[in-house]
Amino acid sequence: MHPPVAGSRASARRALSTSAGPPRSVHGIPAPRSAGRQRRMVMALAARPGSVPLARSALVRLLTAWRADPGCDAAAGAAVVLSELVTNAVLHGTEGGGGTGGAGGADAASVTLSVSLGPAHGPDALSVLRLSVHDPGADRPRVRRAGSDEEHGRGLLLVASLADRWGCDPLSGGGKQVWVELDLPAPQA
Repeated sequence: MHPPVAGSRASARRALSTSAGPPRSVHGIPAPRSAGRQRRMVMALAARPGSVPLARSALVRLLTAWRADPGCDAAAGAAVVLSELVTNAVLHGTEGGGGTGGAGGADAASVTLSVSLGPAHGPDALSVLRLSVHDPGADRPRVRRAGSDEEHGRGLLLVASLADRWGCDPLSGGGKQVWVELDLPAPQA
């Protein structure tokens, strides 16, 4: 079962809104927790170009809600990386986006974004932001060198240069997950 597809800025605002009262999960976004725990949000996006700015906006609001600094260099890089991942999933991982890797059916109409923020595995005072985009396409992304006169083809070079770690994993039910990890300053208390 997939989460509801976010198809507009209004649905993103509803998904990311918070209400008065004790902390609680709101539309898939967990309430802020202690710094040692992992926070996670999953959101389905329509397989169309308009989902790219929607995903970026959701990321900025999420980092703010989780008390991470959305203005730090790593978070700004995360917004660029997320734009590239969602764009690639829409264009190349779904039939609806015009790509060749789609699986057809209902899954071809959406991609799933997963964002998590957790403690670093090392002794430094960083948190790890993990972004992953799932799509039904079977084709693995590959870094290529675009010619100087080409308008496209540099997205994964950008991802590789901004991310601390990244990769692509096949999903057991079909499709793939392209993920990146970025080291962020620890969330503010």
